[in-house]
Amino acid sequence: MKLRERLLGMFKNDFVKNVLILVSGSTIAQFLPVILSPLLGRLYTPSDFGVYTLFTSTVNILGQLVGLKYDFAIVVSDLDEKANGLFFLSMSLTVGISAAMILAFPFATPIDRLLGGDGHIGWIFCLPLAALMTGMYSSLNYYNVRLKQYKAITNANIIKTVVQSILQLGFALLHWGAMGLILGQMISFVAGNTRMIHNLRGKVHRKDLNRHLMGKVGREYSNYPKFTLPGSLANTMTYNVISYFLSALYSTSQLGYYSMINRVLGSPLSLVGNAVGQVFVKQAADEKNSSGNLAHTFNNISKLLMVLSVPLFAILFIFAEPIITIFLGPQWAPAAEYVRILTPMFLVRFIVSPISNSALVMGKQKMTMIWQFGLLLFALVPTGVAALWDLTVKNYLLILSISLAIAYFVFYVYCHEVVKEYQNQ
Repeated sequence: MKLRERLLGMFKNDFVKNVLILVSGSTIAQFLPVILSPLLGRLYTPSDFGVYTLFTSTVNILGQLVGLKYDFAIVVSDLDEKANGLFFLSMSLTVGISAAMILAFPFATPIDRLLGGDGHIGWIFCLPLAALMTGMYSSLNYYNVRLKQYKAITNANIIKTVVQSILQLGFALLHWGAMGLILGQMISFVAGNTRMIHNLRGKVHRKDLNRHLMGKVGREYSNYPKFTLPGSLANTMTYNVISYFLSALYSTSQLGYYSMINRVLGSPLSLVGNAVGQVFVKQAADEKNSSGNLAHTFNNISKLLMVLSVPLFAILFIFAEPIITIFLGPQWAPAAEYVRILTPMFLVRFIVSPISNSALVMGKQKMTMIWQFGLLLFALVPTGVAALWDLTVKNYLLILSISLAIAYFVFYVYCHEVVKEYQNQ
């Protein structure tokens, strides 16, 4: 009876309800990509997915850069006027920095050659527009988080994924290769942005689009570009530079296997983690503002993530091979072994990533930045070892998985100690 009451009480909790709204959207948003993966895996080659992953990895990095992380400050700002100023500042920076990327066009061929792109330079010309769409999506997303418009975020994610899945399948039938995957993603961001812009009508006012306010909030929240931005770039690069190294050291086909894992398994896990993280940031900030610490939120969410992760990753580890071969076909069988190898990394990251923002909420931007650069170092060292000792791709990924799992565990211990310290004050 007590267990039943606890479960019922958990689902009545605002945090859990908000997470479930985002997770439900994430689940639906991942349904089509997973279902269509058998078709896409047969219509696109591993090399196509490799080139596509080079594109998405670069966009992920540029997407962190364009808004200088002022988008994150939208959530934690104490006044709506400041939040509006931060929103317009982030959007303005996104437009300007994205436009400046056009200057890299003359160097498209050497950039592609350096990254092992096999001469497919078309993806480089898509980067400015893709970075613009990604940066806008982030700013719009965080403003909706501030307003607790979780259903709007869920709907935008669903629309974006549906559009992407349908277009990528359609372009595959037209034999557009890697560009079909790329264009499908770019157009999907336009659809998602349109949905979230519609939700903000009447809530964001043009009067806040002025240089004085943007300059004021830019100075007040300058720690975000100073410390949060470098750390976020390092954190994003940790996983995305893996794509560059797999392509350069091995082949775009090996990168394709790795990218398919993230498409079928890694992306759903990340979306669930991000959903928890987005709600965690808001609730943790509210708890900190009211009580001075966030121990209650931190401890409860830590326990919840640990309980969820054990059976989830046990299933992934045991049934990786039948999942991959049945859904994708025997030509993707090597990817099943990659799943088992990367399980330690996926497991620890799933637990730690959502609550790692607790350090930012507590004002520990500098230490967060140091850890994120340390995480990048933990990713680069195995790469250096692989290059020097000519490791197989499996041995490289095994060392990488264990290395990153250790790094995440260390930061969890740090966050726990910071929260505990503030609780005892």
